[in-house]
Amino acid sequence: MDKTFIEKRIEERAGAKLQAEYTQFFNLLYKSPFSAKLKIDGKKLIGSDNSTDDQIYKSYVHWIEPNSNLGKLIQARREELIKIESDEIISRLDNIKYLFEQIQ
Repeated sequence: MDKTFIEKRIEERAGAKLQAEYTQFFNLLYKSPFSAKLKIDGKKLIGSDNSTDDQIYKSYVHWIEPNSNLGKLIQARREELIKIESDEIISRLDNIKYLFEQIQ
């Protein structure tokens, strides 16, 4: 079954918020003096001091597996953000319904 426009839009907005939170988290990790010495699977965690947010994000993706704790946390947060976005839309529709009822 195809998703409706609203479902797609909710998922897009939730995905954008998740990406922003994810980037913020990794930027915090990236700027820590500890991270310059951290290696995972023998690979240095950060690329260079001139990396963009997108480059930082991509540099961490290689060690995040879908079944890891972080992968599960990311999926849970995505579902939570979708629920928040859905609830916000429902609330706005309820407000519109109330206004129409007051006009009649």
